[in-house]
Amino acid sequence: MSKGRTGSMLERGPDTWRLQVAADPDLVTGGRRRLSRTFHGTRAEAKEALQRMVVETGAGLWGGGTPVVGDLLDQFMATCIVAPTTRQDWEALWPGTSSPPSATWRCGN
Repeated sequence: MSKGRTGSMLERGPDTWRLQVAADPDLVTGGRRRLSRTFHGTRAEAKEALQRMVVETGAGLWGGGTPVVGDLLDQFMATCIVAPTTRQDWEALWPGTSSPPSATWRCGN
């Protein structure tokens, strides 16, 4: 079972709030991500906005940039343990370049 999302709300001034939500880890680095947004309105409105932000983050509607396929391939090739001939076969699939033509594709939708 996955852990529920959490959020925080900090008053920054009169009717100004900083909303923060824990997001999924970064796909490339695996590092923790917190998404932040400034909201102007009453405390009740800010609480509703925070709840929406938590739901939207859980649905994948909020997030940083999506990784590029080439970055993920580079990371995989740097860390995978395979036989030398297997590595040569894989790298032969895109001769003359450091990565395949699809390396500039963005992951996601």
